[in-house]
Amino acid sequence: MEQMEQDKEMNEEAMLKVSLIEKNLHELDEKIYYVLQQISELEEFKDNLKFLKEAKGKNMLSSVGKGVYLKSSCEDSNFFVNIGAGVVLKKTQAETEKIIESQIRNFHEAKASLMASFELYRGLMNKSLSELKNVKNQKR
Repeated sequence: MEQMEQDKEMNEEAMLKVSLIEKNLHELDEKIYYVLQQISELEEFKDNLKFLKEAKGKNMLSSVGKGVYLKSSCEDSNFFVNIGAGVVLKKTQAETEKIIESQIRNFHEAKASLMASFELYRGLMNKSLSELKNVKNQKR
């Protein structure tokens, strides 16, 4: 009788461990997806900046957000960049591209770190599932 209770406790512990690892894997997967999305958007933005170099003096549509555009003309090739805490600075195109490249690098570093954590948790999941299987096989 006592052995059955111990087996039941071991089984419950193993299942709880698997459940927690699964939750962490899911959270990491969501974070990785977000980082990949940010990298993609920044890469696209960086490519779009190149077109603005030739836009000086031309009419264009400027996004004001949420799919709303305003007809405007490009009079200056400088950008106003929010550098944080509501501080906006005037930057050249080259400076703006460097800022974007830095952000892309930071997201790639974050992705590498998240992927390493994901692989670690996946290894723990495989080990925990194997332990759970062994507990169930011992019952038989």
